[in-house]
Amino acid sequence: MNQKSEKEPVGKVSSTLDLQSFLPYRMYRLAAQMAQAGHKLSDLLFRTGVSIGEREWRVISVLGSYGGLTNSHVAEALRTDAATVTRGVKVLKALGFVATRNSKKDRRKVLIYLTQKRG
Repeated sequence: MNQKSEKEPVGKVSSTLDLQSFLPYRMYRLAAQMAQAGHKLSDLLFRTGVSIGEREWRVISVLGSYGGLTNSHVAEALRTDAATVTRGVKVLKALGFVATRNSKKDRRKVLIYLTQKRG
């Protein structure tokens, strides 16, 4: 027969993990909060009649953080392709949320900027 060994009570843990200092957990929580906020923002925009989606919001967020950028720099910041950014910028430009102009340093580059106000 097997000898009885002492077992830890069910539900007891020998060590604990502080989730607030555990980076993967904090990243998960941040991503969840951002996703939730994005959906709330989309609902708000839908109710106000502004017809932009997640793609356009992502472009706005990068331009709001970094200022005038080229299409490729926005794509790099969003970890997406330039064609996706181009489509988003086209929608935002038609709505008056962004404007484009040539770079003063390199006239071949087109920079995208948020406008002060729509229109």
